[in-house]
Amino acid sequence: MSIFNNKDFYPTPFNVIEIMMQGQEIEGKIFLEPSAGKGDIVDFLSDNGAKKVIACESSEDLKKILQTKCNVIESDFLNLTSDKISHIDCIVMNPPFSADETHILHAFEIAPKGCKIIALCNYATISNPYSAARKRLFTIVENFGTVENLGDCFADAERKTGVEIGLIKLQKQGVKDSAEFEGFFMEEDPEERQENALMSYNIVRDLVNRYIQACKVYKELTEVKYRLNDITGSFFGGDLGVKLTLTYEDYKKELQKSGWKFILNKMNLSKYTTKGVKEDINKFVEEQTKIPFTMRNIYQMLSLGYRQQGKEWIKLY
Repeated sequence: MSIFNNKDFYPTPFNVIEIMMQGQEIEGKIFLEPSAGKGDIVDFLSDNGAKKVIACESSEDLKKILQTKCNVIESDFLNLTSDKISHIDCIVMNPPFSADETHILHAFEIAPKGCKIIALCNYATISNPYSAARKRLFTIVENFGTVENLGDCFADAERKTGVEIGLIKLQKQGVKDSAEFEGFFMEEDPEERQENALMSYNIVRDLVNRYIQACKVYKELTEVKYRLNDITGSFFGGDLGVKLTLTYEDYKKELQKSGWKFILNKMNLSKYTTKGVKEDINKFVEEQTKIPFTMRNIYQMLSLGYRQQGKEWIKLY
């Protein structure tokens, strides 16, 4: 079945992406593309120096294309939660016009402080705010951003539409926290028993050892992937090669996030695990890439959090 049979799939023309990104710094920034399609916006951002682009896409056919370009973190953007994107700088989106207000409102809700949201929409969504959701979006645009009528800018697109297109730009209130973190150890630590620990030393040691071994195996698997694909690619076709959806660095980050989730569950701290805590842990793992996932650093994190009980369990910045 053709991907164009999807009534909401309208690839973003290059010239429209250029208009969307006017005045927005790209180089060195982290972006989310919530309805990425086959990756036209992803390509533009990557080609212009983005540090990283992450994406969502519900179509399995489009997702296969997209996974060769970036990390797809969720199928349905409306299921994406703030704790998975607390490290991003900007959301750039061409959402399905049949529900554009819902997607833009969700983007504004889960975006971290200081995040910019750049979104296309059916201009009627703003010019004719007849529903509760449209009225809410209209108010948010009035208070936190701008809207521009781009007209029939999809007239010469890969897939045409006669709809007037609006360009919404929003700025999430607040200032993005800086990535300051003192008191953590940059070297691998000696294995020494800690008395009166917050968690069993053996559990933490086992977790760290499994993390190290998993990273090692994934790195070996990545090397095997390249070797096997090199052998089979030219003669047997790409379908017989090994496909890995995450880079080695992204795999390590996902392991660390899972490790912290395991620790929180083990310590029965769910009542302290607020939305803010989850966002902070995600941001810590994404941004503090030089801090080793070691026993001493885990205990340092836990001791900081332990002192905060009765307030908010943990504060990373």
